[in-house]
Amino acid sequence: MGHTANSIHSTAREHIAEHAFLAVMGQFIWQKNVLSDGEPMGVLRAEADNDGFDVLLSLEGVHRAVQLKTTSLDGRTSRYSINRKLARAPGGCVIVLIVDDAITLNHFLFLESDEAANAVDLDGYKSAKHTKGNRLGIKTERSGIATVPRGEFTKYESVGELAEALFGA
Repeated sequence: MGHTANSIHSTAREHIAEHAFLAVMGQFIWQKNVLSDGEPMGVLRAEADNDGFDVLLSLEGVHRAVQLKTTSLDGRTSRYSINRKLARAPGGCVIVLIVDDAITLNHFLFLESDEAANAVDLDGYKSAKHTKGNRLGIKTERSGIATVPRGEFTKYESVGELAEALFGA
């Protein structure tokens, strides 16, 4: 599938990638924790992105409000637009799912929370701009959205590494 098909079906592609991620992470936690008398991972999905996160993941008292993003393995995304409300969410963080054309998870990018604040700090980042101009052609600022460069994210090759970063699991 080329870039055009990925663009045309981007919402479906993102949902499939998110479900694949939750399944793989849930399976990893199940094998690591539950089979040795631990707890399974809790998953709460947000109906709307009003609070800056898509899903709340919980494991043994650790709660992570996660904003999920999806990017193609050969994608050229240099920055990500992050809802600033995520900074107020418990354990707020961002996970970018890097997928191939078959929507197979390849690796992950992770924007970690500030340990002291227990949430990602978005104060130092520029605000995003609207992609379309207003009636005068001016692209106005979106103050509620931070633009975070890809280089700020930590790369994790496996779900196990990401689970360790998320939960210390």
